[in-house]
Amino acid sequence: HGEHLAPSGWHRQVQWSVCDQLPTSTAHSDGVTDFDWGGPSNADGASSGYDSTTTTCAGTYCHGSTLLGPNAGGSVSRTPDWTTVNSTYNECGTTCHTNPPGGSHPPSSACDQCHRLVISSYDAATPSSSTWSAAALHVNGLLEVGDYHELSGWTSPGGGANHHGSNYFLTNQQRDEHNRNCTECHGSNLTGGWSGVSCDNTGCHGGNWRSCDFCHGTPVGQYNPPAGVGGESTTDTLAVGRHIPHLQASSTHTAFACDSCHLIPATGDVSHALGYVPTADLATAGHHGDVDFSGRAAGMVFDVGATGGNPVNRRGTCVGACHSDGRGGPPNVTPWWAGGSWTTGSCSSCHDATPNTGEHNKHVNGEAIPCSTCHNDPTSPTHVNGQRDVFIGGMIFFDPNGCGPSRPSCSGPCHGEQHNSECW
Repeated sequence: HGEHLAPSGWHRQVQWSVCDQLPTSTAHSDGVTDFDWGGPSNADGASSGYDSTTTTCAGTYCHGSTLLGPNAGGSVSRTPDWTTVNSTYNECGTTCHTNPPGGSHPPSSACDQCHRLVISSYDAATPSSSTWSAAALHVNGLLEVGDYHELSGWTSPGGGANHHGSNYFLTNQQRDEHNRNCTECHGSNLTGGWSGVSCDNTGCHGGNWRSCDFCHGTPVGQYNPPAGVGGESTTDTLAVGRHIPHLQASSTHTAFACDSCHLIPATGDVSHALGYVPTADLATAGHHGDVDFSGRAAGMVFDVGATGGNPVNRRGTCVGACHSDGRGGPPNVTPWWAGGSWTTGSCSSCHDATPNTGEHNKHVNGEAIPCSTCHNDPTSPTHVNGQRDVFIGGMIFFDPNGCGPSRPSCSGPCHGEQHNSECW
């Protein structure tokens, strides 16, 4: 009696009328234990009973008779002995139901995901422990289930303060408003999991949400910013920066492919978004993608921590290979990724338009020999490739190390002269 009628920290306090009718006369003293099951004892179609021979209760809602069976490897005990009073029937997960329950119940023991009005946390460790939001709602004859996502605008079109994608999946490292991984309920590939709710929902997303241009770039098919993940559209933001000048050919270089500077995720792989860090301005480094230079860009060094101005109005420098003085040194103009200034197509941004190194001054200024005599057109793939490429036709032989390491020489006839290992 004490176990049932005393206040409890984990279930609704049982009232006398759940099992018996209060007597109104002394006629009840007839040697028979009378039961009159009421309240939640027969809720949900239960049929309660008491066996005076074995002193056990069976079929009662209160002890889980209407609940799903145990999960694989688990067990339940739903016929408690009235005379066994040792708290064994207080253990969560082995009496009324297992945690998680078996059958069609979702295979999750995070009870608060669906029942947080009742329980705020459950730890399945041995011994298990629970923190109750409202113990009076537990074993009360009702299935207390609430919507897990209750934020207004959770599934509304993107951009709202509570939208699940733009404000949680991205900015909260693919965790929801309760700081749980989205994959816990929706499956490792977000196609539904035990929740049965798939992100592959064209009714909401209107297309392939795993495509590159769903988060950044301009659908259909333009994968690079603008726009950025947060809708950024100007070059003074890290998300946009100098994407367009690199991905479009100019008078000084051919177009660069995305994988020149980034690791490209496999088709449909959105795990790279775990590294997304939003930034409202250039004062913080924010997210700058998975920078990994290769091909023509191999040897570049990107420093997202480099800043200029007070307050900061430019951030992130790229130096080496593509942006150098042509001889391995820094370029004339610091190439800022976001903010700053850069004259697109200007030779002097990297090196002097008429370089003074070696015999450049004599050949270009003194003899007015055009650059194209010795070098390919700047719009060729060999320009801005991290190497000094010299292509001299005819009888001229160019040896890049003819006068020593990295000291080139020329041999052969050129503009009326006969060079014989002429040092550059």
